[in-house]
Amino acid sequence: MKRLRELCQTLFHSAIRWCLKHQTTATVLVLLAVVLPMGVLNLLEYRSMANYERDSIQTTENQLKYILSRLVLQSYDDFEKLGSFFHLQDQEHTQLLKGKATAAPLLAGSIQQVLEQQRAQKPKAKRHPLPHSFVILPELEWSVFFAPKTPTARLAGPITRARNYFRNLTPADRDVGYLFFYDPTSELLILLHPVSSQKIYQAEEMVPPRAIEAVMGLALDKSFLEKDYFNTLIRRGQTSRFEAKPITAVLTKVDYHFRVLDEQGKIIFTDTQDWDSLAKKSNYIRTELILKPEEKFLTGWKFEVMTKSNLSQITAYSFWQMFWASGAVAILLGLLLVITLKAGMAAVKVSDMKADIVAGVSHDLKTPLAGIIASAQLLASGRASGAEETRQFSGYIVTEAKRLTEVVEKVLTVAKLESHQLKMKPTAITVPELVDQAIKSISCAFPHAIILKGGIPQGEVQGDFQALTTVLVNLMDNAIRYSDKEEPWVKVQAFLSQHGEKCTLHLQVEDRGVGIPRDEQPFIFQKFYRVRNGLVTDTDGTGLGLAIAAQIVQAHRGQIQVESEVGVGSKFIVRLPYERSNSSC
Repeated sequence: MKRLRELCQTLFHSAIRWCLKHQTTATVLVLLAVVLPMGVLNLLEYRSMANYERDSIQTTENQLKYILSRLVLQSYDDFEKLGSFFHLQDQEHTQLLKGKATAAPLLAGSIQQVLEQQRAQKPKAKRHPLPHSFVILPELEWSVFFAPKTPTARLAGPITRARNYFRNLTPADRDVGYLFFYDPTSELLILLHPVSSQKIYQAEEMVPPRAIEAVMGLALDKSFLEKDYFNTLIRRGQTSRFEAKPITAVLTKVDYHFRVLDEQGKIIFTDTQDWDSLAKKSNYIRTELILKPEEKFLTGWKFEVMTKSNLSQITAYSFWQMFWASGAVAILLGLLLVITLKAGMAAVKVSDMKADIVAGVSHDLKTPLAGIIASAQLLASGRASGAEETRQFSGYIVTEAKRLTEVVEKVLTVAKLESHQLKMKPTAITVPELVDQAIKSISCAFPHAIILKGGIPQGEVQGDFQALTTVLVNLMDNAIRYSDKEEPWVKVQAFLSQHGEKCTLHLQVEDRGVGIPRDEQPFIFQKFYRVRNGLVTDTDGTGLGLAIAAQIVQAHRGQIQVESEVGVGSKFIVRLPYERSNSSC
C-alpha cells in the first residue's frame, strides 16, 4: 500500500510538472475531461427522453385507435339493433318461413308501420328520412318486395346492388345474422337480415351453413348518421368508454375531439370548427380509422379523433432544464478543476522554488564558511608569507563573515516577523528623512547606481523608522541587483493622500530592470521565492528581501503591490495608513 501511495504521488507530481510546462494544453484537456462526459451524459438523457416521448405518443395513438374502434363498434351495434323490428310480426314471419310468398309484402308493410309509429313518438326523428323495409325471396329468383307507398324508384337501384352483393357471398358468409351494405351512389346504408327455418346453432358448434329462405332489410339514409346521432354517441361514450362511472369521468376528464367523413371526404360530423387549426399544432395527437370493404360497414368512411398532449413541450422543457443545469454543473466543475490544477501547479512550483532557494541559501551559507575556514587554516598553519598576505586573508575572513551574518540575520528576521516576536516601535517619522536614510544606505553599497528622488512631501507619519528604512532598502537593492544595465537606474517617490480623518503615505520605488512575468507576480512576496530568468538565477540572493518587506508593511497595517512588465521595468508601491495628527497630511 505504501509503494502504491508513493507511486501515485510520483505520478501526480509528474503530471503537475507536465502541466506547468504545457499550461494551455493542460487547461484544455481538463475542460474536455469535464465537457465530454457531461455532453455524452446529456446526449444519453436526451435519447432516453426522446424514446420516452415516442413511446408515450405511440401509447396515446393506440389509445385513440381503441376509442375509435369502440365508437365504430357502438355504431355497428346501434344499427344492428334495428333488426329487432324484423321479429315484431310473428304471424307474417311464420308464414314467410312456410313458403307463402304473399307474406313478404305484408311483413314489409308491418315493419314499416311500426317504424312510422315510433317516429311519431320522437319529434327529433322527423328531421331525418324514414328507414324503408323490404324482403328478398331467393326462391322467387331473388325478387324484392316493398311495403305499400314505398318510393321504389329511388330504392330499386341500391337494393338491387345490395341483393347482388348478398348473392355473391359464400354460404358461410351469408348465414351470419346481420350484414351491412353501403351504397355510395345513393348514400344509403342497407341492413340485411338473412332468415331460415332451420335451428340456430351455437357459435362453437361446427355445422354446415343453413339454407337462407328469405332476407329482410332496412334502407337507412346517411343523414340519419349525422350530427344528432354521433353527438349522442360521443356523449354516451365519454362516460362509458373505460367503464367508468359518470363522476369518475368528470374528475378524470380528458378532452377529445371527433370527426367523421364519408367515402367522398365530406364531413358528416365534427364537434369543433377549429379541427384543421388544432391538427396543425404540435401539442395535439391525431389518429384515424378508415373502414375497409371487408369490414362490411360504411366502407370508405373515415373516423378521426384528436386530443391535446403536452409530451413534446414537456420533453423540450425538460431537455433545456437538463441542458442548462448540466451546463452550469460543467462550468462549475470545470472552474473547480482548473482552480485545483492551478493550485496544484502553484504548490509544486513553489515547492520546486523552495528546494532551489534552500539549495541557494545552503550555498550562501557554505561559501562564506568555506572561505572563512580555508583562510583561517592558512593563517593557523603559518603559511602566510608576510604581513600583506596575513592582512589579505584576515580581510577575506571579515568580508565573508559579514556576508554570512547578513544571510543569518535575514532568516532570523523572517522567523521573528512570522512569530510576531519582532515588534514594531512606531515613532514620529519625517518622510524626507526616511527616504534620505534609505538612499544613503543603498548608495554606499552600490556607488555606481543612478538613484533619483522624486517629489517628497514634508510632514510626519507614525511608524518604525528602522523597519520602514529596511523596506525601502530591500526594494532598491532588488531594483539595482536585477538590472542588466551597467549603471542601474532607480527612482524613489512619495506622496500623501487624505480620506476623512485618515491619511495614507504612498512610497514608490521604480526601476528599469528586467521586469517580472505576470504569472509570477503573485508569488514574489513569499519566502525563498525567486523569479526564474537568467539574470535572477545568476544573481546571489535568498528570496527573503521582498518577504521581509511584505511582513513589515503588513505589521504597519499597510499594503504592498507591484506593477511590472518584462523588459521594461518594475514599480513597487507601499501604502501605509495612519491617523492624521494636528498637522495636515
